[in-house]
Amino acid sequence: MIYRDYLKYDCLYYGDNMKKLIIEFNDDNYDKYITWYFKQHPKAKNKPIKNCVHPSLNEWQNMHHQAKNILKQNWKDYVTMIIKDLKINDFNIDKCEVDVHIIRPTRIKADLDNRSIKFIQDALVLNNVITEDNYTVITKLTYSAEYIKGIQKMILTIKY
Repeated sequence: MIYRDYLKYDCLYYGDNMKKLIIEFNDDNYDKYITWYFKQHPKAKNKPIKNCVHPSLNEWQNMHHQAKNILKQNWKDYVTMIIKDLKINDFNIDKCEVDVHIIRPTRIKADLDNRSIKFIQDALVLNNVITEDNYTVITKLTYSAEYIKGIQKMILTIKY
């Protein structure tokens, strides 16, 4: 499914006997999060997360546990901000399928099997969007990607 297919949906879409909840991580809400972060931490010099796309396994798997925990907390704050903006906390979805669509700004190759949305899933549980992030709740998790020049974003579609 390509990005253009998502343009016909709002955050919540009903159809195909399933509801679809669409959460978009883009440069606009990333910039909003970065602005909020630096207001909360005026002495901070570095951005808490690199961009609006969840880091690959190569980036965070071998981090020191403290650095990994800080990154996880920063992603939790970023996802929580988006969830509150969309007013989708407390959905308590107990069975769903999740599609992750990554839009890359360059043609640099990246393996989809090197992706995980671990930090995002944890934030979805924390904000009661889904009840748990195990296989009994998320029955299917799919990844796709495409290149659109100059656009970087990640789109989560939760079908329930």
